[in-house]
Amino acid sequence: MHRLARPGVPGPRRPRPPGLTLPVALLVAGLVAVLAAPASAARRRVPAGFLGVDAGGVLVDPSLGDRRLNSELGEMVRTGVESVRITIYWSLTQPYSNAFAVPPGQGFRYQYLDGVPTDWSLTDRIYRAVAARHLQVLPTILAAPIWARLDPRRAWSPPADPATFGRFVGRVVQRYGTGGAFWRAHPELPAQPTRQWQIWNEPLGGVPGAPTVYWDDPGHRAEPRYVALLRSARAAIKSVDPRGKVVLAGLFGKSWVLLADLYRFGIHGLFDEAAMNLFTKHASDQVGGVSYVHSVLSQHRDRHVPILVTEFSWPTARGHFPGYAVSAQQAARNVGRAMRLLARSRRRYNLLQIYYYTWLTPDSGHKLFDYAGLRRLKNGRVVPKPAQAAYRNEARALEGCVKTQVATACRRGARRR
Repeated sequence: MHRLARPGVPGPRRPRPPGLTLPVALLVAGLVAVLAAPASAARRRVPAGFLGVDAGGVLVDPSLGDRRLNSELGEMVRTGVESVRITIYWSLTQPYSNAFAVPPGQGFRYQYLDGVPTDWSLTDRIYRAVAARHLQVLPTILAAPIWARLDPRRAWSPPADPATFGRFVGRVVQRYGTGGAFWRAHPELPAQPTRQWQIWNEPLGGVPGAPTVYWDDPGHRAEPRYVALLRSARAAIKSVDPRGKVVLAGLFGKSWVLLADLYRFGIHGLFDEAAMNLFTKHASDQVGGVSYVHSVLSQHRDRHVPILVTEFSWPTARGHFPGYAVSAQQAARNVGRAMRLLARSRRRYNLLQIYYYTWLTPDSGHKLFDYAGLRRLKNGRVVPKPAQAAYRNEARALEGCVKTQVATACRRGARRR
């Protein structure tokens, strides 16, 4: 709002329009100024793409159809989301090692890259929908197919050969990165080439040596294998796009301790952006976690490296799970406060982006994070939760405007709250 200051020294009086007293004239002038202000007049407090959500799980389930996916992405934009984190599953993209392993009648689905049958359809579907909304994409690349696993019996076994994983990463960059094959094949879409590439998710447990869901290799330290994987992926990314950014896997639990542990195994110089999956009981603890990671980066001459919070959330499962689960109202309060606090601290700790985990969940089942969505899928219908409103309110305050169709454009005449 514009505040009218009382002048210290009265100047020459101007004639007033007939019938208007001075207070009314000033009020009219103020209203005209406000109404004439462009949508961009509200001050933006965070850079473009700072606010994101994880776009996985039931949201991208093909059985729900493209109409539901497109509808939810539109709702994301209206909520203030500007970036989405997706997963590119190596195991689904290259499930077979060669043409002879492809089941009869299925060969039409694949193109052959480095002699490996490759099906991009699942990821192409997501990129098409996301690009139409002008959303930035952070892909997390993980999950080795059976033929490439260290232990074929374990679904989350790490890759047997880092070089093989690196070749796949290079192919991903060639498809969705700058000048990629996907963008050439879809000139009708606004080009939104990906520049950030996250290598795996949570390869280390909450403390050094602890197991993790996404890295099933009992009896062996994950650090040396992950560092080798990261080194191979980095070489592949930079060979295709020298300006591409290598994003460290999201570290969870005491992520600052895990990061320090990775430095001891030679991770320095292998990543451009650090990442952490930050789950805390209280919203006020979020900034503390970021500050600890920033401190470890600074100790290893990487103070300039940006930090991404690639997951943070409060599952609304109180009564179903002990400890971390909260009520829907508590989740909303935590979401709003965490967004404010993280935004205020972004310059101090070089915080680049934050991603809420996750957008849509069934809010049922035996896993805690099946209750973590900002929205829930109930009897085939999507229902908003209080946390979505909290996210939307903070996003409008931080971004300075309201979105309706695409993430890069404000609604005409819209003003932040």
